[in-house]
Amino acid sequence: MKNVVIGASGQVARALRNEFAKHGESVVFTSSKPSAEQFLNLSDLASIDSFFAKQSLAAGAHIYLVGALTHVDRCETEQALCRAINVLGPVRVGEICAKRGYKLCYFSSEYVYGEAEYQGGRVGPFLETDPAAPTSYYGASKLEAEQLLQKIPSLDLLVIRTTMVFSFDQDGMNYFMQLFRHLQKLERGEASPTFKIPVDQISTPTYAPALAQATIALMQMEMGIFHVVGEDCLSRKAFLERICQEFGFSKEKYLPGIEFLETKQLGQAAKRPLTAGLSVEKAKRAGVRIWNLAEAFQEIRTLQKS
Repeated sequence: MKNVVIGASGQVARALRNEFAKHGESVVFTSSKPSAEQFLNLSDLASIDSFFAKQSLAAGAHIYLVGALTHVDRCETEQALCRAINVLGPVRVGEICAKRGYKLCYFSSEYVYGEAEYQGGRVGPFLETDPAAPTSYYGASKLEAEQLLQKIPSLDLLVIRTTMVFSFDQDGMNYFMQLFRHLQKLERGEASPTFKIPVDQISTPTYAPALAQATIALMQMEMGIFHVVGEDCLSRKAFLERICQEFGFSKEKYLPGIEFLETKQLGQAAKRPLTAGLSVEKAKRAGVRIWNLAEAFQEIRTLQKS
């Protein structure tokens, strides 16, 4: 066996599963559910040790660490849990990978940036070389994990920073699907709570299947820190408008069901990056294909039909 994906439940893990299947590659997916056959809970170091002790992995195996506590406001209010899952667990995985000669891919976030803008400094899209400055405990936890992993001797490490990941899944909770289902209800004339959109948040939406393709490609050829996101940098309001344009939602029907606000009006526990997004020039130079929204939406329309 060559591949392990830690954290089986999210959309990135599903996209990796589909990509591995295309190439007939074997892969094991772990889950933090107690009933899981391949149990691994990042907040429980003993479970990490136990999982790897049971695996027959040769040196050079690829470990994809997708699992994390990504609820930004919960991370702000439950910092000990956040650090256990997002920092201490990944570091233990990194130590094991270094000892056994495995390659590790750690998924990080745009949220390692953003605070500089609040201080009158740098805004996005950010380069890999830009100084990190998290706005929240979630961002700080991802940055701390990056830094500690890079200090582990002999660890073959790829860090993928991404953001605003989306995919087509009728039951999914990614931002695209939340908007899409809301627009469908409005189009049908169904009552639905007003959807609040922050007009001052700018980012680079990332299509999950494209992220999976790029990640697997980079694991074959490059280590280091890479930003892997979509080609388009736009506000969440512009993202809504692109969805409506591409999927034919009526402006007259959806506008009454949307409320446009500034981020500070949302009353969230954690401070968010505002003018953010990530630059993909380094990934492009490495030969990685970067998708734009038009390509992603075209594939989603195909999935809808099937």
